[in-house]
Amino acid sequence: MTRLTRATLAAVTIALAAGCSATGQTPTASGGQSPTTLPATPGHTAPALPRRLTMAQARAAYNRIAGPFNAAVAAVNRDVASGAPWSRFRADTLAVVRADRAWARRMRTELWPPRVQRYVTAMLRTDIPAEIRCDRAMAAAGSLQAATTVFNSRADCKDHTTNEDNIRKMLHLPLVT
Repeated sequence: MTRLTRATLAAVTIALAAGCSATGQTPTASGGQSPTTLPATPGHTAPALPRRLTMAQARAAYNRIAGPFNAAVAAVNRDVASGAPWSRFRADTLAVVRADRAWARRMRTELWPPRVQRYVTAMLRTDIPAEIRCDRAMAAAGSLQAATTVFNSRADCKDHTTNEDNIRKMLHLPLVT
């Protein structure tokens, strides 16, 4: 996952006062795991049980799941860097909220390796809800300058990437800067 960069928002603040990121991995092969099934009893079919991902599968799944979110954040970063109209920034910021929610739903559907799972769980409980609150507050701010103020002043908008950084390290993925 990639977040709005402080440098980008700081540049907008300076530009507005004067009068005026996303890196993501390209998705790789599906990290989905074929479910195993329990032996069926006569007249009853057992439900499929998902299997825990291997580290290689987890790496591919994480990239695949994070891709749409990273693209949505990249659009907001471009809006900020180019001084896009408020309506486009607001729409793109709300698209990030939707992408973040979809990302969280998809992360919950996987059985991550145990070392990774604890950080995924922490991220889903704390980091993602804070990011969504931050993005919603920025979208409600009314102007790019007000959104910048929200981003720089709200605790929800502080960089919450420790869990994500740990996941990326374990999966041998580049850290998001």
